[in-house]
Amino acid sequence: MPRMFALVMIVLVVPYWEKWDSREGVELVCVLKKKKFRFLAPQNALGFVDRSTGLGVGSFSSRLSDRWRRHWRGGTTGDNRMPSLADYRRLMGDLSGLTRGILDKNVTVGFGVCAKLYQKWLRDERDGGNYELSAQESPEVVRQMRLQYKAAGLDTVATFRLDGIFGVLYLSLKHKDEALCSKRRPVVPCFNAHDRMLQNRVGRALCFFFTQLAGHFNVAATQEIAGGLHRFNETIEGGDTVMAAGFDVKEMYVRLKPDVVLAAAEWVVMQAMEGHDGVLVNTRGRKGVGWYEAGTPRRVVVRMTSQQILAGVKFILDNDFLFVAGDLVRQVCGIGIGGGASPGLAQCVCVYGEMQWTTSLGADRRLGDTRVLGVRLMDDCALLVAGDCRDAGDRLQALRTVFTGYVRDCYPEGITVEQTSDGLSWIFCGMQLTVSQRGAVARLITKNVQAGIGTGDQLAFFPFVSFYSECGRVQKMASTLNALYRIERHSTSDAQRAAAVIDMLRELKWQGYPRGWLFEALVKMVTRAPFGFWNRLRKALDRAGVRP
Repeated sequence: MPRMFALVMIVLVVPYWEKWDSREGVELVCVLKKKKFRFLAPQNALGFVDRSTGLGVGSFSSRLSDRWRRHWRGGTTGDNRMPSLADYRRLMGDLSGLTRGILDKNVTVGFGVCAKLYQKWLRDERDGGNYELSAQESPEVVRQMRLQYKAAGLDTVATFRLDGIFGVLYLSLKHKDEALCSKRRPVVPCFNAHDRMLQNRVGRALCFFFTQLAGHFNVAATQEIAGGLHRFNETIEGGDTVMAAGFDVKEMYVRLKPDVVLAAAEWVVMQAMEGHDGVLVNTRGRKGVGWYEAGTPRRVVVRMTSQQILAGVKFILDNDFLFVAGDLVRQVCGIGIGGGASPGLAQCVCVYGEMQWTTSLGADRRLGDTRVLGVRLMDDCALLVAGDCRDAGDRLQALRTVFTGYVRDCYPEGITVEQTSDGLSWIFCGMQLTVSQRGAVARLITKNVQAGIGTGDQLAFFPFVSFYSECGRVQKMASTLNALYRIERHSTSDAQRAAAVIDMLRELKWQGYPRGWLFEALVKMVTRAPFGFWNRLRKALDRAGVRP
């Protein structure tokens, strides 16, 4: 009888990150750092068959699933019981023999898969054409990297870590994949890489350059999306035709060629640094980048010229070594997810294509005074177009060609664009974006959950944690303030903001927070904007009796 391989979905809320065994590079090892964690319930096990090998992956033991569901949930939803370490070990004993990991960068959701099938996935990734086997051993590769590092003059920018290690690739399943087998995201943690410091500083400099360039879909536009929509709506006049669509940029990391990335980075750096001698990058924290000026103190910053930034980009692309399925390989196509400079390099290609595409729109005389608003956050993009189509017969067709031209001509070869919206209302970056002939409005919604004050469903605000978790009060208040900040930035009217706050109040109560917690957070928001929406809302809640 053929052996069946098991796949089981478990949902854990834990105050720590899972760790990979860097020695094997194959299996994920669960490490428990806290004595308690919160276990919600296992999801229904899914089953599929890998047709390429005929390996069957069936549902996990129904006896185990039913037993744990009765033990933890007891027939009620949202049980906050805190299991002990013995309970955790008993659960892991039932899941022994499976390779366990997190689902799509979500530390609260995990998966378990047969180790043999997981090794096959790693070998398929290694032999997919994006990597080439290294003909040299690790010590020789490190020695050559060190020589190239010094020859490029990068040792004055960041230290090359001789005690670093190469990243180990692991596969994270995607939560959007219903079968949980066909879509896998390769991730390479680089927190101990030899050039980790260089990657972080190059990435910070590139992200700073994006804010200095105009004409692209601002990568920080979601923070001011309400203001951007207001300005776009003010340009709409009576009789204008408004069109909008949402898109998803595919293969942003996987299919990019190194020469395309280097050319885009060179263009972005030269355009942004025109008239400047260099850029100052903070050596601590995530932010703190500004232009270099004579006499600037350099205690916690390092100066980087355009030549050093481009030399750093070339070094990162040419020396992208990692371990896949136990073999040392070099990535020859694509950008590894997990490096400090990876998001900035991928954004360079998108920014370069968007600026070239928006400039080309001015050459089409049919568009006339057409207004175009593009908003993109990594791979999610929203495109809004408005124009007067009453006098020009071909103006309407020209507006439609804007969307087809964006899909076809905006980004270079290797990046594909797919439309994700169906109609004039769709979900975009945690918001419900609705477009009409009078303009566009945005409303904050809960992540991946269509719930609100008019429904009785459990809400799921992220990144909220239970009040009974072991993280400190400062972290809990920070997550609350982050949610309030998103409500302010991602809603276009006070009524929508108030409805989102009511949703948030229900969620806080469900998570076990005290009654006056939201009031305390509102006081902190009022100190930042004393005469705005938060002050009026605080007074309304005070009159309603919501006090510390």
